[in-house]
Amino acid sequence: MMKREKRLKNEEGAISFEFLGILPFYFMLFLLLWQVVASGYALMTAKTAANEAAKVFALEEDELKAENKAKEVIGKSSVLLLEKFEVVPVSGDPTMPVGEDFKVKMDLKHQLVFVPKEWKKTTAIDFKEETPGDEMKNLDERGNASFYIIWIVFIMGLMLVLIINISGVFVTKQQASNAAEQASIAATDVLYDGIREAVSDYDQYQIQKFLEANPLGVFPEEQKLSYKIDQQETNLLAVGYSRNEAAIQAIDQVVEAELPGLDEMLETYITDKIRTKLIDIRQVAADVIQRNNGDSSKSEVTVFKGERVQVKAVVHFEGQEQEK
Repeated sequence: MMKREKRLKNEEGAISFEFLGILPFYFMLFLLLWQVVASGYALMTAKTAANEAAKVFALEEDELKAENKAKEVIGKSSVLLLEKFEVVPVSGDPTMPVGEDFKVKMDLKHQLVFVPKEWKKTTAIDFKEETPGDEMKNLDERGNASFYIIWIVFIMGLMLVLIINISGVFVTKQQASNAAEQASIAATDVLYDGIREAVSDYDQYQIQKFLEANPLGVFPEEQKLSYKIDQQETNLLAVGYSRNEAAIQAIDQVVEAELPGLDEMLETYITDKIRTKLIDIRQVAADVIQRNNGDSSKSEVTVFKGERVQVKAVVHFEGQEQEK
């Protein structure tokens, strides 16, 4: 027979463990968001550095000043390194004079933000940035900045949707777990009410058998099963059990010790009473599951031998089912 308070503590532990299990997903999502923002910043910075360097070269035709401008834009960024800088003719022929028909070429490394410092260079992503010089004199950088902001907002929104959905799945699973636990408790109450009724019927049977053999006798109170259960409950309360758990444990211990009972009638009364309570048990469990927004039509209640109740509750989340 089920120890309800102990199971409740176990269920709380299971929920806490499930919450700990989902934390790495939140961490990975935030890490990914951080990397996306850093990568967007690196790409925008590279584009801006190339544009600014092209502007300087277009005005002054000094490659060193253009390179210094690119380095100035990149600054001491921890996510972007300039490996190579050159200004070449658009034709690609290094023997031709650069003139106004040029392009800025940069080889860069994008360092990942979530790797240790000593591994950053070896794990860095290589990419190139090129900017034609004839487009630089009147280039407005505000368009690039606006695009970057829109892109970051989109990615953050996408991550937020993912986080909300993962949280929803976890909440739904916990809701199913709570529904199953509460339904199991309610069903167990009905079950134990039936066992108490069976004990009362068995006591009446014992008294009847005693009086048939001893018409003038008085059946000893201490031999009643209900009396033994009350005494055991008192003993359990004295050693620290709660009233609810003491009542259940007293029935468990006394009934199990007495089975199958006089003429095996105790076992017969309990079996018959449980059979008659099955409809009530399932109905009570279904009502509790419905009150917890569960689907009672797909939920199951099973009473095993030994008076153990198992409830499977189903709760829906956006077309998906979570059961417990």
